[in-house]
Amino acid sequence: MKILRIVVVALLIAVLAAGLAYFVWHVRYVTYPMEWYNASETTIGKDLPDRDPFGRPKTVILARTRNGITCYTAYYSEELKRILNSTKPSVVHVSYRVSYWLNKPYWIQQTDIEHYGDIAAPEYMGQSAHGECF
Repeated sequence: MKILRIVVVALLIAVLAAGLAYFVWHVRYVTYPMEWYNASETTIGKDLPDRDPFGRPKTVILARTRNGITCYTAYYSEELKRILNSTKPSVVHVSYRVSYWLNKPYWIQQTDIEHYGDIAAPEYMGQSAHGECF
């Protein structure tokens, strides 16, 4: 009987510890459909640098709206711009690895642009207002 009680208490502690650990820090992979724009033809992302640290011009903006906030990413890839302009998809699906600390996103990393792989790494991300994009 005493051993059973110890096992039950140990399991309860393990479950509580796992729940607390998940709340404190966890990672999710998410994919969002995003509209794409030629950077020179939209006002979205105008607050982001026109050139990346290597001097490449801003070419593509991918954006989506969540809770009234426009969340966007700037790309500095002529190849991505060429592909999107030639295929003209209605949306582009972008996957992210989102790390959470105390159940709030604190680190966001793009992992893939569907059908295009990791053709372009985003340099800058932004949003139109305060709030959470992820």
